[in-house]
Amino acid sequence: MIYFKQFVDLLVTLIDWVYFSLSIVLLFALFPLFLLLSLFYKNREILFQNIVHYYLRSFFFVLKIIVPRLKIYIHNLQEIKNIRSSIVISNHISYLDPLLILSTNKRLVTILRGKHIRIPAFGWLLNKAGYIPIAGEGKDDVDTLFIERVSKINELFLKGQNILIFPEGTRSRNGNLGEFKKQAFKLAKKYNVPLELLLIKNTDVLFKKGKFLYNTCIKNKIELKKIGRVVPDHQHGTAAVKELMDNIYRVYLDETGRKNHSEKETGPVVTFYNDLADDYDKEQDSSVFAFVREPEKEIILNNLKKVLKKEFSVLEIGAGTGRFTLEIAPYVKKVVAVDISENMLGKLSEKLREKNISNVTLINGNFLRVDFSEKFDIIASFSAIEYIKDAAALYKKIGALAGPECKLIITTAHNTFLRLFGRLGNYFRQKIYMKAYRKNEMKKLLEENGFEIENMTDICLKNSFIRGILLFVLANKKQ
Repeated sequence: MIYFKQFVDLLVTLIDWVYFSLSIVLLFALFPLFLLLSLFYKNREILFQNIVHYYLRSFFFVLKIIVPRLKIYIHNLQEIKNIRSSIVISNHISYLDPLLILSTNKRLVTILRGKHIRIPAFGWLLNKAGYIPIAGEGKDDVDTLFIERVSKINELFLKGQNILIFPEGTRSRNGNLGEFKKQAFKLAKKYNVPLELLLIKNTDVLFKKGKFLYNTCIKNKIELKKIGRVVPDHQHGTAAVKELMDNIYRVYLDETGRKNHSEKETGPVVTFYNDLADDYDKEQDSSVFAFVREPEKEIILNNLKKVLKKEFSVLEIGAGTGRFTLEIAPYVKKVVAVDISENMLGKLSEKLREKNISNVTLINGNFLRVDFSEKFDIIASFSAIEYIKDAAALYKKIGALAGPECKLIITTAHNTFLRLFGRLGNYFRQKIYMKAYRKNEMKKLLEENGFEIENMTDICLKNSFIRGILLFVLANKKQ
């Protein structure tokens, strides 16, 4: 089955490239016709924008035919078609994003890399359509064109045309929402034009960043929808632009539920798990780790079944690739999943899209440095908090984030003689000596921060003579 999927991935990609190449040849052949038609247009850029628009519509029509199990939904299509004299913004998760948006509106001009203007035939078409190349790439002709186009932006708006900008500035690596840059919001303020907010989902499932082949043979629903319209007020200055940008960022964050923490983490643990992300699930499912993971999973799932409620919000610390996030999400209102590794969360993000789970918010960052605006009904962490050495700060923050009847469910390293060898192994493998807890230490930390222990037991490799290497804890917030 794997080989069949790989074959289809390759076949679909080749068909798509053949289609693109034949289109370039056709553009060469139709040069004289385009030039002739342009004589009858008062605004020639509109003609070439129409050509790009209809070409991209045909591109996605072909894509829907050749990609198995792919569906493309454009919500509010008539509204998007009718957008005029605006700055159109969107999240950015794949190379396909600008192509999809340009296929929905004939009056869109976008900002693109200067190298695209240099593509034979197609670059000529983009240039004639009035697209704006990014300056500063070392090409004088591109820089000159950029200055010329930027100086005429107000004319575009007066003619009813729109500018497409991705405020993140680049594609997200993992589907999370990146920090916004100010350019789009400055332009909206300067020219007093509305911002039209679009949202794209799942284009990155089909065409992932850093991959050459399409990802086919999986159920995938690409969506594009309009999520709002913002007309900037007449305030001026940096503070007003920042307020506008921050307000719109929150709108996107509510829609996507996926955020990159602004302070990027570094260190041996981050490096280790970023490198391991692609193989993490395979490693954890292997027989080498079965003696730990199987009893851990059994006790966690048995206890989760008793406490999960549909109206609950859950905080998961160290979610990783989502081995337990996916078990929790269908049974609660909301999950906020935090992890220090961007790549591990990227894998979780892919799983959520494949399973069409939309109630999980992903936050990439150090738990102790992330700000939360709510309290939680359940706080959970599974084989993760041992990487946080400041236990006092950890449990103080957990206590502060716990709602009135919050339940705490964790598994972590148990400080035993046998566990010492595992910690040493981890040190040589991950370059960090993990913390491990004794039961009396765990009891003290929890009681100091407002919790009562309901169940605390050691598991994994436990027998009459040896204590288990993993500690399971179920605790309740004191009333």
